[in-house]
Amino acid sequence: MLWTDDLCHERWTSKRLRVYPSDSVKIIFVILVFVYLIYLVICPLIDTSIGSHLREYKSGGSYSKAYGFRDVPIKTNRNNPWTVYIYRDYLLNNPSICKDVKYLFTLIVVNSVPGNFKQRERMRSTIGNRTILPTPIRIVFLLGSVLNGSLQNRINAEHNIYGDTIQADILDTNEHLTLKSVLGLKWITEYCKNTEFVIWLNDDMTADIFYLLIKFLPSYIGTTKTVFCIVQPSEKIGNIANPWFISDTRFKYKAGYLFLNCVGPVAIISSDIIPVLYNDLAHFPKGAENVKFYDIKDAVGQNVYNQDHECFNKRNDPCLFISGPAGTLLKYWEYVYEKRYDYLSDAVDNLDVFEGF
Repeated sequence: MLWTDDLCHERWTSKRLRVYPSDSVKIIFVILVFVYLIYLVICPLIDTSIGSHLREYKSGGSYSKAYGFRDVPIKTNRNNPWTVYIYRDYLLNNPSICKDVKYLFTLIVVNSVPGNFKQRERMRSTIGNRTILPTPIRIVFLLGSVLNGSLQNRINAEHNIYGDTIQADILDTNEHLTLKSVLGLKWITEYCKNTEFVIWLNDDMTADIFYLLIKFLPSYIGTTKTVFCIVQPSEKIGNIANPWFISDTRFKYKAGYLFLNCVGPVAIISSDIIPVLYNDLAHFPKGAENVKFYDIKDAVGQNVYNQDHECFNKRNDPCLFISGPAGTLLKYWEYVYEKRYDYLSDAVDNLDVFEGF
């Protein structure tokens, strides 16, 4: 009898054990579905970026914060989700770069990857070399923050030598290229209002700076609200593997982009529009009206080979304006440097505008 009771109890217990794991799985599944549904509802209401969390890293004996996209300290207009306005301090800065001259003809702004020390050195010795250029120019490099303390120490040492690094407290990723551009607008507005033009480049590019300074840009002195770039109505990039992927949530109530887009590695901007763009970020895209966009391949092509700017496609051939990638740049610069006297002899009259500066 005792044996029978134990057997029945064992069978009853076994039956219970077989039921409860099944019920637990169902409960967990329901919870996960519920959480996922909540995520789908909340996600469109906030900026999301996978793996973007507030991080801290130790650099030079002090702690500094590096922000992911959701954590970036920006001001936005609740009624206008397109806005972005950085208000944090700089990690590295040199407010006096543009202040040692009354009139600055061109400021070269370079979007640079923090670890690209060789690329920055090359640009300082070529297109940013004041000793070989005929007009007042300055060059600055835009960097985001890094999580590697030794890398940051190298950046600090580089800045102590050259003083041309502008670093923001924003994690340097492809996601944050827009924020680095906003950083550039902010810095120019605050510290370099005396420049006539801004040439915006990536650090894997170079330019025929002699042609730009001597023949091309002097024709546009005094031009306002003007941007030279590769202009195209840009389609939304929906491939999540693409570094420039844009989530559908950013365009939830929009049919697509509301504006023409400057694509590619270079833009030339009349300086008057810089503070307009920066200050109107809180109202974007309503601000900065009546901006004139010129397709750079047309504007420059008229004065060169009228070849639809083939250097962007045939990167191994010499190009009279912009060239890349980095592996061909020094060879290209030698070609540019040899031709500089051709521009000087052909366009001496254009240099009169710089007399007295």
